[in-house]
Amino acid sequence: MTRQLATSTLFALMLLAADTGCLSARQFVAADGSHRMVARDDASRLTVVLTTQAWQEATSLSNEMTIVHVLVSNRGASAVRLAPGDFELRNAGGFTYPLLDPGSTFTAQQGTDPGGSKSYDRGGDGHVRSIRGMHTDFARSALPWGKLEPGTEMRGFVYFERASSTSNAAVLSWTPSSAAHPAVAHFAFALHVAAM
Repeated sequence: MTRQLATSTLFALMLLAADTGCLSARQFVAADGSHRMVARDDASRLTVVLTTQAWQEATSLSNEMTIVHVLVSNRGASAVRLAPGDFELRNAGGFTYPLLDPGSTFTAQQGTDPGGSKSYDRGGDGHVRSIRGMHTDFARSALPWGKLEPGTEMRGFVYFERASSTSNAAVLSWTPSSAAHPAVAHFAFALHVAAM
């Protein structure tokens, strides 16, 4: 299966979450072994494309991450928020792996943070650890945070602390919200580890 359509408030995807661009002994995989998943939500008219094994630069830091490439297309009538706190990676035992946020933005926001970077809406209550200013390659390639207007799309990588080395199953959740913050959907991505 390469496509799955779900209800307006929840759709579950079996996806593969890449730890790095190179082969690893343990990787998250979909039940069918696919590397690319496409899902559409009829109510919000959001399309999400998740691609794994897309990260090409093997470094000591990327080897310690779970890295997923995400493309989000908004064909709805309202803007939606992309924010680090709206993502969560949790294993079957309930442990949450922090999202590693390099601080990339695509919509100018009011004010600046103490480091001089653009501030942006941090989103919900997801566990987020900032890596701003430390790793420019990660910031340049990241899924930027901001407001995704109707008729536009955004793509980039989402980084988490590596989960496949310590867990056999996990759920990657994303709760996109409108610009005024009400949730428009809740996506739950089921991850399974396989030895490669």
